[in-house]
Amino acid sequence: MTLLKLKNRITKGYNIKEELIIRKKLETITDWSIEFNQNYENKYDYDLCCFKHTIENNEIGYKKKLIGYIEVEISPDWKTYDIPENWYEISFLKRKCFLWDYNTEQWTKTPKKNYNKTIYLKANKNFTNCFCINIKDIIKKANNSNRNNNTYKGDFLIMNKIDVKWGWDEIVTLIENLINNINTNIN
Repeated sequence: MTLLKLKNRITKGYNIKEELIIRKKLETITDWSIEFNQNYENKYDYDLCCFKHTIENNEIGYKKKLIGYIEVEISPDWKTYDIPENWYEISFLKRKCFLWDYNTEQWTKTPKKNYNKTIYLKANKNFTNCFCINIKDIIKKANNSNRNNNTYKGDFLIMNKIDVKWGWDEIVTLIENLINNINTNIN
């Protein structure tokens, strides 16, 4: 696969409006001290950066600390609150989890940078429901899908439904876990 083909595949269907809607939704359901921004530093990496504002040592003002990333995917086929009955598997894009080897033209087993502090969020078209999972859990537990969906074979990873978190409350829990992991690793 040429670099141009891969770029076209990655940017196909990109919609900044959907990411901004998700960002606003996340900001309304999380604590006031959590901030989400577009990943302006690397637009081909994870979609949103997640920051925590803190006061340290009685200083004046807040410090903004990067705690993780959110990868956003909107499913145009998921139009109602309930998951479509014809979804036999819960899938995630492999390119959001692993690096591509341009020499061999295949996915490596090397996770993308910051995978261990990134949440993969997939929402329905109306933004009324979602499911999410830490990318590190996808890497540990997912299987390759044989599904094609007009992409190259092996582009999808599938998870058991029981391993995926369902609903907007669950993403809040995963974000809180990111904060706790950052605080634990610092102290």
